[in-house]
Amino acid sequence: MADLLTKVNPGDLITAHAMNEIIDKLSDLELRLAALELTGGGTGVVIVSVTSASSPIRVTSRISVNGSGFAQPAALNAVTVGNVPISPNAFNFSSDGEHLIFDVPAIPNLSEQGTLVTLTVTNVKGTGSIQFVLRPEAQVPTGNIQLFYSSAPVMPALETNITANRSYIFIYTALTSVNLPSTYTVTPNLTGQANWTAEVLQDAVDQPRATPFSIGAGSNISTPIRVRVNVPVGAPNAAAANLMVSMGPATQGTNILPGNSGQIVITVGSPPPTPETRARVSLRSAAVNGRVQLTRNTPAGVNFNLIVTEGSATPYTLTGAFRDAVAGTVNSIPATNVPVATPQAPSTTQFTAVVNPGAQAISTDLIITVTRGAEISVQYWLPVAIN
Repeated sequence: MADLLTKVNPGDLITAHAMNEIIDKLSDLELRLAALELTGGGTGVVIVSVTSASSPIRVTSRISVNGSGFAQPAALNAVTVGNVPISPNAFNFSSDGEHLIFDVPAIPNLSEQGTLVTLTVTNVKGTGSIQFVLRPEAQVPTGNIQLFYSSAPVMPALETNITANRSYIFIYTALTSVNLPSTYTVTPNLTGQANWTAEVLQDAVDQPRATPFSIGAGSNISTPIRVRVNVPVGAPNAAAANLMVSMGPATQGTNILPGNSGQIVITVGSPPPTPETRARVSLRSAAVNGRVQLTRNTPAGVNFNLIVTEGSATPYTLTGAFRDAVAGTVNSIPATNVPVATPQAPSTTQFTAVVNPGAQAISTDLIITVTRGAEISVQYWLPVAIN
């Protein structure tokens, strides 16, 4: 219980002791009030919590500082997070006397496990502080995947052609150029024969490979992809199936461009298709969430590199087409000569496919076909988003 002042009765002498007691009580009250204001109580600044729609809270997350006593407009509050001041222009228009809303700026020396930082609000009413756990800005995996057919199956002794009641393993190579370790899924797409099957195998044994699987960060990280195609008993001569393999990030929210192999045709009674490694195509244009962005009724250029390992007086011819005809058209691409190129010193030529998405265009694939006389013919499939 607080000590009360002694009341003065009529006729009592008001002594110096009585006056000093009053002064002491007033001084104590002032000190208590000042202490209360410094801790955010009373009519000063009170901070109850820091919340965010994203969890955990990271640099660039939008946070709401919840409490009372915040000055309006919000720019009249001096706010710091981890001793980093918040710009007066950073506050969201939804801020009010009980909420200060802004995006967390860059804060140095944060750990991925989370660092306890102090948030302070100061205005004419006083100062309030609170601590919360903050993590650095999330790093987004960014890069691309190139996927190509690289090795034909090893055929059984004395057999040169695809035969019914056999399984064949086709080897693909995935080249990933991604800034962070990431996980991927691989999907074999086998069409044309309902009772044929295809499955991705483990690297060292001929057992199904579990996906997703991880690949480290780096440029042109090479990973073999083994795909087994099972040709059933009774498959007739000349029966054919089309195989294409797709590979992409296993999680959403990345900026990794997926990879699609060219399509190969596997035919009973014919030798297995031979992969084409002398000509490859890579993308130079920007992609968002793995797709080049296009707009209906708006012509645009999509930029590529043609990488060849064999020079020739016969020009390399490139053609482009949308997988779905309703998507639009692609202008002709000039032929190009590559007189000097070897596997040890590949030659790179830049080219542009001018695409014309139509009014009814849908998101699809842009198919670039590379040919050289009758020797080379290979397709590259690029996902595009058409809005």
